[in-house]
Amino acid sequence: MSAIDIPTCLYRFFDRAGRLLYIGITVNPQSRFAAHSDDKPWWPEVDHSRTRLVWFDTRPEAEKVELIAVRDERPLHNVVTADINGRPTFIKDPNRPWGRPPTVLTLHQEEQLQAAVEASEQADEADRKLWEAIKAARAAGVPDMLLCERASVSRATLNRRLGPRSSKVA
Repeated sequence: MSAIDIPTCLYRFFDRAGRLLYIGITVNPQSRFAAHSDDKPWWPEVDHSRTRLVWFDTRPEAEKVELIAVRDERPLHNVVTADINGRPTFIKDPNRPWGRPPTVLTLHQEEQLQAAVEASEQADEADRKLWEAIKAARAAGVPDMLLCERASVSRATLNRRLGPRSSKVA
C-alpha cells in the first residue's frame, strides 16, 4: 500500500462554544493531535468532546475534502484553503479574521516569483511529455527495467503512475 492509498482521517476541532477552530487531515490522529498540543497556541481552546473525525479510503480524497471544507467552513486557525479550482492556496483576504496576512513583494521579488511560476509551469509540461513518452515506449514493448534506467524513473514510480505491466508483455 502506498502512502497515498492509506486510509486518512479528516478532523475538525471546535471550542466550547461550538466555533470551528481547525480542520486537518492525518493517518494517525493520536500522533497528530499530540503534535498540535505541542505547537499550536490555540490548542487549549479545543473542546475534545466536540472533535469530529471522518475517514477516507485515500489521502487524496481527504485532501480534496479538507481544502474545500476550510474554504467553505472558515475555521479560525487554518492558513491554507482551496482556490476556485480546488487547488491549495494560502488565505490572503485581509478582511478575514483568520489566515496569514497578505505578503507585499518588492518589484524584484515579484519578478523572481514570476520566473519561478513560469519555470514550474515548464516543468509540469516537461513532466507531462515525459510520461507520454514513457507510456508510448512501454506500449511499444520496451522492458520496464531498461525504461526506468534510461528515463531516470524508479520502478515504483513507473508502476504507481502507469500501473504494473500486465503479464502478457515482456
